[in-house]
Amino acid sequence: MHALTTVFACGFRRRRRRVRIRYLHLVIAISVLSLAVAFLFARSVIGKDAGTRNAEDSNAIRQGAEAFLRRQYTTIVSFAVALAVVIYLGYAFGKAIPPGLAHDHLLRGGALCSLAAGFAAMWVSIRANIRVASAARKDLNQALKIALHGAP
Repeated sequence: MHALTTVFACGFRRRRRRVRIRYLHLVIAISVLSLAVAFLFARSVIGKDAGTRNAEDSNAIRQGAEAFLRRQYTTIVSFAVALAVVIYLGYAFGKAIPPGLAHDHLLRGGALCSLAAGFAAMWVSIRANIRVASAARKDLNQALKIALHGAP
């Protein structure tokens, strides 16, 4: 009876592992598709006319927004690194390193992806707002279309 239960449990574990791998592939495929769609929308908006009027104002806004984001991320990263060192030292002087600490590279990878997404979103939104303002001088309907999804 025990051998039968063990065989059944092993088969169930293998099946569960295959299902997890399929879900992982599905998540990766959806992520890549989402990035491609976001790239196409961004390219569509960035391809619009930025206008020449108030170029100094738009450059000042762009520089201010990028400086703000740089400063904000510098603060967040320095705090996160300091906290990570404190947590690591706490576990290092403890009895044993927990298994979760073995996967801390995943947390760092997620944080780096979040940083990259923030910079990319700010970069696109600044440039998109400039194009929406330029289109609003000519046609409000066109400006609304660009603001919502970058339609021509």
